[in-house]
Amino acid sequence: MKLFKIIFAGSLALLTLTIILLSTWLYTINKDIDLRRKEGWFLPPVEYYTSAKRFIKNTHIPLKNLDFQFQKRLFRKRDPQQKLWPMDYSVWKKQRCLNHIKEDDLDQELESCIVFIPNSNEQLHFVALNFDSKVIQTFLGERATVSQNIALPPLLFAQFVGNKPMLRKAVKLDETPLFCLQAITAIEDHDFLEHQGISPTGILRAFFQNILKGRKSQGGSTITQQLVKNYFLTAERTYKRKIKEIFIALLLEYKIPKDEILNNYLNVIYMGQNGPFEIRGFSSASEHYFSKPLRKLSLNECALLAAIVNSPGGFNPFRHPDRALVRRNKVLNDMKKYNMIDNEAYSQALNKKLPNRPPSLLKEPAPYFIQTINQKLKDLNIDVSKGLRVYTTLDPLAQKSAQVAVRQGLKNLESRFKLIQSLAKDENKKLQASLISANLTTGNIVALVGGRGFNQTQYNRILNAKRQVGSIMKPIVYLTALESLDENGNEFTPLSPIDDSPFTHKFEKQAWSPKNYDKKFRGEVPLFYALKNSLNVPTAKIAVQIGASAIIDTAKRLGITAELKPYPSIALGAFELGAIEVLQAYSTIARLGKNIPLHLLERVESLKGNTLFEHQKKLTHSLSEDTTSVLVGIMKNTVENGTGRGVRSRGFLHPAAGKTGTTTGFRDAWFVGFTPHVVTLVWVGYDDNTSHKLTGASGAVPIWTQFMKSYATQYPAEDFPWPDYVRKESFSQEELAEKIQGVAKEKLPKSVELIFKN
Repeated sequence: MKLFKIIFAGSLALLTLTIILLSTWLYTINKDIDLRRKEGWFLPPVEYYTSAKRFIKNTHIPLKNLDFQFQKRLFRKRDPQQKLWPMDYSVWKKQRCLNHIKEDDLDQELESCIVFIPNSNEQLHFVALNFDSKVIQTFLGERATVSQNIALPPLLFAQFVGNKPMLRKAVKLDETPLFCLQAITAIEDHDFLEHQGISPTGILRAFFQNILKGRKSQGGSTITQQLVKNYFLTAERTYKRKIKEIFIALLLEYKIPKDEILNNYLNVIYMGQNGPFEIRGFSSASEHYFSKPLRKLSLNECALLAAIVNSPGGFNPFRHPDRALVRRNKVLNDMKKYNMIDNEAYSQALNKKLPNRPPSLLKEPAPYFIQTINQKLKDLNIDVSKGLRVYTTLDPLAQKSAQVAVRQGLKNLESRFKLIQSLAKDENKKLQASLISANLTTGNIVALVGGRGFNQTQYNRILNAKRQVGSIMKPIVYLTALESLDENGNEFTPLSPIDDSPFTHKFEKQAWSPKNYDKKFRGEVPLFYALKNSLNVPTAKIAVQIGASAIIDTAKRLGITAELKPYPSIALGAFELGAIEVLQAYSTIARLGKNIPLHLLERVESLKGNTLFEHQKKLTHSLSEDTTSVLVGIMKNTVENGTGRGVRSRGFLHPAAGKTGTTTGFRDAWFVGFTPHVVTLVWVGYDDNTSHKLTGASGAVPIWTQFMKSYATQYPAEDFPWPDYVRKESFSQEELAEKIQGVAKEKLPKSVELIFKN
C-alpha cells in the first residue's frame, strides 16, 4: 500500500508538472498568436527593384528581349486587334500605328510600334520602331503626343524577409480565385470547413500507414496543422513535433476564424525555389510558374499550384512535367469528386498543357550588388527592420551579361594558362575577377559583380578590396600634361616628342629608375604613342616634369577621394584604390570632363510609401572639355592599335576608348574602357596577391569585351560628342614620321586618328 501511494504521488506530481509545462507553453503560443493578429503574421520584407526600363532614342530593342521585359513585369500580350486594358501590351504594324502617330513627328520611316498601358490611371504609351528595331520616338496618350519619358516600371528582382532570401507577396483571401481555394482544400483537406483543427481519421490512417511501411511516409495533416508547421514549428518528422502541432492547431482553430487560417496558409506555404530565394505563398508562386498575378489564374493553373504544395521539388512542372501533370489531374479529379466543378470544366482543364519555363531574369540575383546596396543603406542609417522598397540602378540585362562574362572569362583563363591551372590544383587557389559598369548619361551603376560566384565567396572585391592600379593611372598623368606646358614652355599635344631612354630620378634621398614592361627603350616617341602602348619611362619623365602634386589635383577633380601621396611612382600607379573610385575617374574622362557621381540607389521608401532617401543628380564641369577630348582621342588608339587592341580582334566594333593596367609582379590585371554611353571596369587577380602572369590585355580585356558585346551594343554606334572647337585629324605612318623627327616608321601604327585643341 505504501509503495502504491508513492507511485500514485509520483505520477500525480509528474502529471501536474506536465500540465503546468503544457499550460505555460500554450500560454506562450497564445500570446504569440495574439501578437501576430495585432501586428501582422508576416515579417515585413525588404524589396529590391531594378531601374525603370527607359526607351531611349536610337536604342536597339530585340523583340524577344522586349517580350521578356514585359512578361517579367506581369504584362499580358494582346493581339493587335484586341482592346488594351491596364497591364496589357501589343506590337502593332505600321498602318495601325499611324492611326495615332503623326508622320511629321518621325524623323525615320516607321515599321512598327509597341503599345502598352502600365496601370489603371495611365494613358496609352507608344514606342515607335524602325526596320532595325531601333527606337525612333516615344509618345503618350490616345493622340500620341511626343514624350521623352516613356518607361516600363521598375522590376522586383530580390526580396529578403528577416535576412532570409524569400519571395512572398501576401494577398487577401478575396484576391484569390475561388478555383484556387477549392483546389487546395480538395487535395489537402476536403473537411477543412468542418473539423476543429485536426482530423482524427487522417491521423489514424497516417499512423497505421507509417507502421506498415516502417517509416514516416504520411502526416495526415490538416491545412491548420500545415500552417502551424510552417509558421510555428520546423519541418522535422518526429512524433514530438507532431504532438506539438496538434495542440497548437486546436488552439489556433479556437482563436481564429477559418478564413484567416486559410488566408495565412496560402501566404506562407512553401512553393519551390527561384535560385537562392524561397517561393512562399500562392501569389509569388503564380508569378514564378505562370508569369501572371494570382487573380488571373484559371482552373487548371490553380489545380497545378495545389498539386505543387505536396512536394514543390517532386512536382515542379519545369523539372518533372510528367509527375506534375499526374498530380494536377488528381487535384482536378478530387475537385470533381467533391462537387466543386462540373464535368465540362473538369474535361476542359484536363486537356490544358503545363506552363513553359518562364524567361530567367538572373540565375544569381545580383548578390554582390545587393551587398553593396545594404552597405549604403547602413551608411545612410536607414532601418531595414520595418521593411523597405529599395529602388536601385540595376539593369537586369547588364547584370546578367556581367555575371556571364565573369564566369566564362575566368573559365577561359583557367583553360588557357598552365600557371593558373597549377595554382588551382596544387595550392587550391582560385583566380578572381570583378566587374562594374555604369551608364554615362545618368551615373547609374547598372551592373556589379564582386567575384567569381557568391556561393563560393561572399567577399565583395568591388566594395571592400583596394588594389594597386598600375597603368590605369597613366591617363590621369597625360591629362595633367595636356593642361600643362613642357620644359620649353610649349603646350603638350598628342604629337609632342617624349624621350624613352633610361633615366634616374632622385627623390628624398631615394633613386627611382623606371623601366618599360618589355625592358626595351625606343628613343624619342610621340606622346600618344607612349600612352596607347603604356610605356613607363616616358610617362615617368612627364610626371617628374609636371609634378606629382598636379597629378593628384587632376585625380581629385576626376572624382578620386582617397589620400594620394606625392611620390614620383604615383605616375605608374604604385598605390591602391577601390574599383568604384577608378570607375568614377574614368566616367568623368568619358564625359569629356563632366563629373556625375556614380550611384546605386535611386530611392528608398517605407512599405507605406514614405520616401526615406532620394538620389539627387549633380553635374560638375571638373575639367576642360577640349583638353579631355584630346585625351579620349588618344585613348581610342589604345583600343584600335595599342595594348587594348584585343577589344577589336574579339569583335567589339563600337567606338570605344580605354586603358589596360598591369601591376608590378603581374598581381593585378585591369582594363577600364568606355563608349559614349557605357563605362566598364574589369579586374583580375588573386586575393592574396599571388602573381598570375596575366596582363591587362590578356586577363581583363577578354572579360570586358564579352560584357560590352552583350550589353553595350544595344546603344547606337556613335562617336564621342567632340566639342566644336576641337579638330580631328587622321595621319598615315609617313605623315606621322614627318611630323615627329627622329621616330622610325616601324615604331608607329600604319594610320592613326587624333583629336587636337584649336
